[in-house]
Amino acid sequence: SPAEKAGVKVGDILTYMDGKRIQEAEGGLAKLISEKKVGETVEVTIWRNGEEKKVRTVLTEFEG
Repeated sequence: SPAEKAGVKVGDILTYMDGKRIQEAEGGLAKLISEKKVGETVEVTIWRNGEEKKVRTVLTEFEG
């Protein structure tokens, strides 16, 4: 998946997307993603094992 390719792992907590705090966004992560277009690159901040890490990924269409 694009998330795996970017380095996001099971158990990671996504905290920010492009500088916007996910928890504070009305509608959360789904709302933030819906404001973007397929092919756009986003920066996601994750919390893993007590440390913050930033990763970049390209948004793709949902296959499901």
